[in-house]
Amino acid sequence: MNNSKINIQYPMHVGPWGGGNQFLKALKVALQNMNVYEESPEKSDIVLFNSFDSLGNITAIKKNNPDILFVHRVDGPISLIRGHGKIYDKKIFSINHAVADGTIFQSEWSKNKLQEMGMPRNKFETVIHNAVDTAVFFPKDTPNKNKKIKLVAVSWSNNINKGFDDYEYLDKHLDFDKYEMTFVGRSPVIFSNIKMIDPVSSDELAGMLRSHDIYITASKHDPCSNSLIEAMACGLPAVAYNDGGHTELVGNNGELFSHQSELIEKINLVALDMGKYKKGVNEQESIDAVAKKYYNFMSGIYRANQNKNYTAKKLARLYWLRQISFWFLEQLFRVRLKLSNK
Repeated sequence: MNNSKINIQYPMHVGPWGGGNQFLKALKVALQNMNVYEESPEKSDIVLFNSFDSLGNITAIKKNNPDILFVHRVDGPISLIRGHGKIYDKKIFSINHAVADGTIFQSEWSKNKLQEMGMPRNKFETVIHNAVDTAVFFPKDTPNKNKKIKLVAVSWSNNINKGFDDYEYLDKHLDFDKYEMTFVGRSPVIFSNIKMIDPVSSDELAGMLRSHDIYITASKHDPCSNSLIEAMACGLPAVAYNDGGHTELVGNNGELFSHQSELIEKINLVALDMGKYKKGVNEQESIDAVAKKYYNFMSGIYRANQNKNYTAKKLARLYWLRQISFWFLEQLFRVRLKLSNK
């Protein structure tokens, strides 16, 4: 049996963007290197799609090519991450139920939360953590010899749930005679003591990470933080908020905090014995290893389909009615959100 061919339906952006964009770009390159990627969705055996991105394309491809298999990569719940927008979670549930022959969750936490909220179970589903390009994100050969211990936090999104209340707390209470801290990305908060740097390319970010000592992430409800994985791949132990997928990613390579009052204590703890926390920190799965997991999962569905043990889902009429209702509800939600922000 020939290798099944994969297409990714996602509007990939050049330059600094969100973690999902960075991961999917790296995944595409890894699948191309495996010689299993197909640029044309119509010529592919399996289409991988992400969250609620490109749903118009997904339904059009499915309608015109009913025998193509679809695998859905999901995170969330979106309403927990953003603090609003349950309509998007419902859209994800609807497209998953109607089109997805398989589901890839980014963390056990995300899977459990989504299914608690009512996401239907799929015949084929798995959990695969994100990964980064280890040709870009790799540890420094020699330890840093900084006069102060250098902390760094990163967020492309300026959503308040990315931990900005805790970063503001550090800006006011961290001992800046002992530490210095850098924030890279977009922030709704103007810091007095924390150095702020605008979003940068992956290569630039990797260099910045390697010049620091400890990574800080206070993001809430983060299913599988790409920036955390990038930092750990660069050899940084982490201090992370005890929520979302952080607990699955950090392991023994850092400390978790549950309350703001614990944050500085945990930073001090890691700073006192960075050698211990860094022992396995750069033993992250490569993007090539994760691409193989994606491919093995998707090709397993393809084999079941070829062996007549599974039939690709067909679009039902009810799906189209649901999409129309979602469109109206989404427009109403956007109007309300715009009015509330005035």
